[in-house]
Amino acid sequence: MEVGMKGITVWRMHLKPEPEPGIGLPEVLDFCREHEIIGVGWSKVTCRMEDDRALREDIAIQYPDWQSSAYKAINALRQIKTGDLVWTRVGGEASEYYLCRVGDALWKDCEITDEHKRHDICQFVSATWLKVGK
Repeated sequence: MEVGMKGITVWRMHLKPEPEPGIGLPEVLDFCREHEIIGVGWSKVTCRMEDDRALREDIAIQYPDWQSSAYKAINALRQIKTGDLVWTRVGGEASEYYLCRVGDALWKDCEITDEHKRHDICQFVSATWLKVGK
């Protein structure tokens, strides 16, 4: 979801990854904060092209049963620009909220490592994190 204000767009991203066994949501949050990124999973999608058709084809091949969800998440990341804001929380019962400011490394620039795959944060942008509230 997005809301625009004076050239800055505010996005909502709910982090609910499916990391490898032994990695919990707190570790995913730490990974994102330490690496200054915000993103989602969908690790099998490797397309980084601006071409919408190419992205949709890659998603259809990799996630035939989840095309709509994968496309919605990745397409949002594809549209995020430097300076945009993203508010987030981790998991379904999370009580901690964060506000992230998007940096210069955008979705098309992200390089997926084994650690990204282990934490299930494979589609991402760079971001500075700020905890909101207590």
